[in-house]
Amino acid sequence: MESRDIQIEKFNEFVPENDFDFDFKKAHSKGYSSSEENITLKYLNLQNKYNRALSLFLKDELSIEQLDNTLKNLDVISVPKTSFTNINSTESYYQNISYLSSKYMYLRNNIRLERLKEADVELLKTFDLENRTEKEKIMEMISRTYVDVLSVEFDNQKNENYKVVYNNNGKETVNNRTIVFWLSYQEEFDDSGNYVDQGKEKEKRKILQKLTTEYSLLFSQELNCTINIFVHDNSF
Repeated sequence: MESRDIQIEKFNEFVPENDFDFDFKKAHSKGYSSSEENITLKYLNLQNKYNRALSLFLKDELSIEQLDNTLKNLDVISVPKTSFTNINSTESYYQNISYLSSKYMYLRNNIRLERLKEADVELLKTFDLENRTEKEKIMEMISRTYVDVLSVEFDNQKNENYKVVYNNNGKETVNNRTIVFWLSYQEEFDDSGNYVDQGKEKEKRKILQKLTTEYSLLFSQELNCTINIFVHDNSF
């Protein structure tokens, strides 16, 4: 487990403002955080527990392994997870905190614990995934809450549908209730920093864009909600 300071430091540095709609005051009033204004270790630890359970739910519901195998067969090179202290980008932050069973893909949405009922958080605190009955309870809770927990809802736009930008270039603009995954891969460079085969990389990018469009649709059908997968190369 990383130190308290480094966890909070990386959160503050790499969670973007575009979808930063946490309500720490509400989290504090429910006992999920020790501060009304800032992120705390207590909040992050509970968030981590939800993230872990959510990843198991997504593994059961989505064709993640199928996508990974397809990428592997196309010789797509995954980006290794960095250590927490070496996180240096938004991509590496969300990849590092991911429990998703994929070498390429990770969840980009934030987890807003304050939207959970107290009983749901109590379940999070004590659940044992090795216990079949408890796992069934936690999976039911995740299936009931994940869309609300992952959606962007700023105070002045609650109960409205609007667009959210998930990156700085404005290309990843989706509805506020969309589940967003980022897919990271490595392009191949030689020792001088030049492409080994630039034409091959351009073709690979086209294939990945087509593939993620297809799997965005498939995942949306499997989960019965809107899902978008966006491609990120190793430029970060």
